[in-house]
Amino acid sequence: MELEEMKKKWEILSQQIEKQNFINQKLIKDTVLGNVSRIFIFNSAGAFILLILILVVSTFPFTKWATISSIAILSFSLIWDCVNLYILSKVKSYKNTLCETEHYFLTFRKSETLNYCVQTLLLIPWTIIFVCQYIHYVHISQILLLALWVVVTWVISFFITKIYFKRVKEVQKGFKDLKSFMEDE
Repeated sequence: MELEEMKKKWEILSQQIEKQNFINQKLIKDTVLGNVSRIFIFNSAGAFILLILILVVSTFPFTKWATISSIAILSFSLIWDCVNLYILSKVKSYKNTLCETEHYFLTFRKSETLNYCVQTLLLIPWTIIFVCQYIHYVHISQILLLALWVVVTWVISFFITKIYFKRVKEVQKGFKDLKSFMEDE
């Protein structure tokens, strides 16, 4: 009799655990994975744009060093972006626990932050060298347009990066909220 009661209680407990796991996965999906999907789409678009830029630069009439260095920088960024997309695909997996999902996301965030730092460190001197090499081929008005184009490009890049990392922070806030919710239960 006592064994039968224990089996029933065990089954009830087992069902409650399954129900809790389902609720946890639903919370992860609703709270975090929606934002992660937007970041995934943003990164996918970035990888596509980098691929197009590589094709455009390879057909542009730059000097040999400018073409090779441009393709090298863009290819490096594309490969890094693909690695980050792979990490994000692990974040989006429905098989992960909350801790695993957060671990993959933190790995992605570190990689993406490092990616932006490296790209900035590569692009600033490259932009200066590029402008200095082609400055003698253009008139004063074109130099001003070129300088304006460079400044506008960097400003737009800065704001896109700021918006992007705001979404990353929203995901981290979602993880924090989920953890506090699970601790309360």
